[in-house]
Amino acid sequence: MNSCLRGIILDRRSSGESGMLFTLFSPEKGLAVLHKRGSKKNTSRFPDIFDEVNIFSEQAKASELRFISDFELISKPEKLAFIYENFEAACKLSKFIKKNIKYLENFEEVYSLFSSALNALNEGSNASLVLIKFFYLFAKKEGYPIKESFAKSLNSEHLETLSLVLKQSAKDCTVSRQKSLEILKFLEVWLFSETDFVKE
Repeated sequence: MNSCLRGIILDRRSSGESGMLFTLFSPEKGLAVLHKRGSKKNTSRFPDIFDEVNIFSEQAKASELRFISDFELISKPEKLAFIYENFEAACKLSKFIKKNIKYLENFEEVYSLFSSALNALNEGSNASLVLIKFFYLFAKKEGYPIKESFAKSLNSEHLETLSLVLKQSAKDCTVSRQKSLEILKFLEVWLFSETDFVKE
């Protein structure tokens, strides 16, 4: 039976001589692994990493794998590949989601956070600001006491910086790259020592 699933491509890798395996993050189902047959001479009919797509697929008879029959492109972060630091940040978020998605109860909220982060990175926003916002809001949505625990562990200068990062959009934020990298380092240490999240 052919079905349609909307989502963002988290990764893609070669499968066999000309096919590809895709990991899709869907707001409805979480992670889905799909296969698409192709031709070595024509890779244009494959979606790219971080594309938002509607995937049309059919269930394989002897496994849980689904085969892609077609796809519709919803949006493509075309600038992202040309900003190395931001592309790396997007890959970091992708790996984090793949490692921790099974613990989540609400895929839609995380999907919205991830989509917003990709848009900001594609627009050229400071990568560390985007990562801070994503990780902070992600932990908050999952019920961790990040405000009571992490924020209160910061000194007054860092706390003021964090407040600015969270209040302003990544595009308009006036926090310097150096200060945002400091906060990101502290946040990642807290995130992977005080929560159950797995490091990417």
